[in-house]
Amino acid sequence: MNKSFISPKPTKVDCWRSAILIGINDKCFKFSLGKSLLDFANENKDFITLEELSKKYAAYICDHIKLTPTQGTNARPPGPVLNACKNYVQKKISYDQLIQTTAYNNEWIVLKKFHLLKGGLLPVKFFEKTGKYIRSKKGITLTDDLFKLKESPQFNNLFDEAEGRWNLVEKAWHLKMSRHLITIGYDRQQELLLAKRSSDHRDVIVTSARKGLNGYQKGKCFYCFKKISIKPKTIDLSDVDHFFPIKLEKRKLLKNLNGVWNLVLACKNCNRGPRGKFELIPEIQYLERLNERNNYLIESHDPLRQTLMIQTGKTPQQRHHFLNDNNKIAVENFIHQKWKPKQEYDTGF
Repeated sequence: MNKSFISPKPTKVDCWRSAILIGINDKCFKFSLGKSLLDFANENKDFITLEELSKKYAAYICDHIKLTPTQGTNARPPGPVLNACKNYVQKKISYDQLIQTTAYNNEWIVLKKFHLLKGGLLPVKFFEKTGKYIRSKKGITLTDDLFKLKESPQFNNLFDEAEGRWNLVEKAWHLKMSRHLITIGYDRQQELLLAKRSSDHRDVIVTSARKGLNGYQKGKCFYCFKKISIKPKTIDLSDVDHFFPIKLEKRKLLKNLNGVWNLVLACKNCNRGPRGKFELIPEIQYLERLNERNNYLIESHDPLRQTLMIQTGKTPQQRHHFLNDNNKIAVENFIHQKWKPKQEYDTGF
């Protein structure tokens, strides 16, 4: 049975990551709202008017439109907010018009859907809608659950994780994934995830590998579960590691080892410290952990879902066999090089 990303007893950070990282997205609104909420939490504001919310919310959308104009699927019309943001970027409307359109539109459905997952509501709420009948007091009240996120050592990663997820889905929308098969690969030198479209084999930069993967490991080293960071120049900045070492592809024993399925984030000590993994093969229990992590990526839907299924198989059984077959080849060629970390620091992800 596949383990779900959100556990039976999730932490508040788990719930936040589930809201941002898991599920189907047809517009960018959840990511913009999430980044805005984290900003307000840092400012220690508990009540946010719709006008105040709209300023941050629209600003993030406008910033993304400047780089990636498509901010939703083609299945639905863009709606007044996306149209207003595009018109503002193109200098067709004023800033006041942008904020008024954003604040008093009928698309605040994102406030209703933010805590909603396919399996039901999250067990916590990060905000409550208030002022239902009085326009001047309409807004949201931030809850203790949101402010308690700041107590977690993971808090500093959450903003970048939201940005990484946004980057992934907007590139899928922009490249029209429904009409052109897209897979996500890895550029080792730049440590970037790239989108490759099968129609023209063009590579498009998507996001940093750390931003794209960290949330699905819940901010922990893949091997020892020690806390890792995705912030540049931090002491605990993670390494991007190939579970099966890239030398196996160079020797033409395995294929596509720069695929997302084979990339994990590891602490420096596990990856290249004393008694580190380097180019060794992890012990068998870590293969099942890789399978679980890949299933988390599949839960996230576009474009990682399609990428993982293309790379490893459409069904859980096919993906299980794929990893086992690769491991068998790796072990046969490096039988005396099995590795595990000296210790594990947490209960996992």
